[in-house]
Amino acid sequence: MDTVTAKEFRDNMEKIIKRVERGEPIRLTYRSRTTIMLRPEPKPHNGVDPGSPEAMRQFFVAGRAMFGGADFSHINAAKSAKEIYHDLLDHHPKYAKYARCAAKIEKGDESLSGRKHPA
Repeated sequence: MDTVTAKEFRDNMEKIIKRVERGEPIRLTYRSRTTIMLRPEPKPHNGVDPGSPEAMRQFFVAGRAMFGGADFSHINAAKSAKEIYHDLLDHHPKYAKYARCAAKIEKGDESLSGRKHPA
C-alpha cells in the first residue's frame, strides 16, 4: 500500500484517484499521521449498482421465483421502499382483505362495525 501526504494528494488528486479506481489502496497522511485510507468501492457481486432500476428489476424477479410466480408488474421502481412495501401488501392475496377494510373505513362504511368511523 502506497502512502501519500495531504500536499501530494492536493497537487496530484486526479492521478491518485485514478490509481484508487484501478484497485490500489492508498494511505493519506497529514502531519505524519495516517488520516484517511483510500480504497476502491467494492463492486456488487452481480455487477449492478444497488438502488438502480436494474437492481430493483432483479430483486422482483428473484422475489417472483421465491413467492411462486407472484405478479410484481404493478410495482414502480422509482417509488420509495415504503411505498413499494405498501404496494406489495395491497396486492398480496393474504392481505387483500385488510386493504378492502381500510378502503371501507376511509369511505366511512358502516358495515364493518355497525358504527360510522371518522375519515
